[in-house]
Amino acid sequence: MSKHAAHGISAELPSGWSALIYRRRDDDSVTGKAAEEVPESGAIFHAATVPLEQNDADFGSSVVRRLGSIDTLIVLMEYAVDENLRPGEGLFEERGVPWPLDARDFSSRSLQVTVEGQAGVQRFFTIEDRPFCLYVVLGSRRALRQLDRINSVLDSLEIEPGEQAAA
Repeated sequence: MSKHAAHGISAELPSGWSALIYRRRDDDSVTGKAAEEVPESGAIFHAATVPLEQNDADFGSSVVRRLGSIDTLIVLMEYAVDENLRPGEGLFEERGVPWPLDARDFSSRSLQVTVEGQAGVQRFFTIEDRPFCLYVVLGSRRALRQLDRINSVLDSLEIEPGEQAAA
């Protein structure tokens, strides 16, 4: 097991898994502004059974294409709070963790990027007044044999209050 922590999120990963925790700057709005004036995204956590790339998309569209039949990707993406997005409201109304996951939760219709044979689950929720999307992708239904490990990673997640980015 290895522990990964940054930006108010920490998790324990099984041996052989990789992880990234980061925030992204909105590069499109940098023009004419000092870097400290540009809002950061919320925290983004990726964990996978395959190596991760620092410059992948927030929902891991590159790594998804590299998942083998028994591989898994977990994404926990925090949304920046502003006048249009409030923790605990609308899409983020559910409070508390939306896991453990069950085999019946996974569907090809939940995928951000459709890859033949893959299945995923997507849940929106608020914890510690921080709005998140949990997104989990299985390389195939065979990866369900890793469901205990996936839930173990999710159960190990610790989310601190107050780290959310204001847009």
